[in-house]
Amino acid sequence: MASLIEFHGRLLRVEAGTVGPSADPGRYDLRISLHSLRDDDTPLWAEDHASVPVSAGGYFGVVLGEQRPVPAGLFDGTPRWLAAVGLGVGVQSVRVPLLGHAIRVYEQLEDLTARVAAFESALDLGQRRVVNVNRRLRKLEHGKGALLVVKNQFRTVETRLARLDGEEGRVAHLEDELDEVIGADGDIIDIIERLERIEGVRPGQASVDPKMIGDLTRRLDELGERVKALARGGKK
Repeated sequence: MASLIEFHGRLLRVEAGTVGPSADPGRYDLRISLHSLRDDDTPLWAEDHASVPVSAGGYFGVVLGEQRPVPAGLFDGTPRWLAAVGLGVGVQSVRVPLLGHAIRVYEQLEDLTARVAAFESALDLGQRRVVNVNRRLRKLEHGKGALLVVKNQFRTVETRLARLDGEEGRVAHLEDELDEVIGADGDIIDIIERLERIEGVRPGQASVDPKMIGDLTRRLDELGERVKALARGGKK
C-alpha cells in the first residue's frame, strides 16, 4: 500500500520534562505523529499503536499507516518530523525527519498506473470504434446504409436509360424519324416517284420543268442534312 512506511526508532524516558536514558524493555502503547516542523505541536497526521515491543536500549519498530492511511500528497519533498510518545507512560522518541521517498515513489507509480489505465481505456474505445466502422462497412456491403442509397440512384439511372431506349425514348423517336424518311410514305419514296415521273417523259411530251428539278435537288439536300443530324443524335 502506498500509505505504509516502515519506521525504526528509539524511546527515551522522560522525567520532570527532562529526556533521560533509554526506555526499559517491554511493550508500550505509542502515538505516532508527523509534523511539518521539529517544534510544531500540531500534527499533520497521527495514529495509535498498541503494545509495541521495545527491546533493550529502547529500540522499537512500527509500520506507519496500518491504523490510518498516510494522506496522499503529505510528503512533498520537504521533511516531515516524526514523533513517538508513550500513552500513559513517560517515554518518547527524539523527533526525526522523514522525507517519505517510498510513499512519493508509490504515489508516482499510482499516477502512472492511472494514466496507463486511461490510455488503455482510450485504446479500448478506439477498438470499439474500429468494430463499429467494420459493422458499418458490412452493412454497406450487404446493401444497407449509404450504399443502399447509391444502389437506388443507380436503379433510377437504369430506369431512365431504359425509358430513353424504350418505346417512348429518344432512340425510338429517332427510329420514327427514319421511318418518316424511308417509309412507304416518306420523303425518299416521294422523291423516287418524282424521279420516275421525270425519267418517264417520252419524246414529244412537254419538257421537264426546271423548277421541278431545282425543287427535287433542294429536297435531296435537305434530306441529306436531316440524315446527318440524325446520325449526330439531333432532331429533325
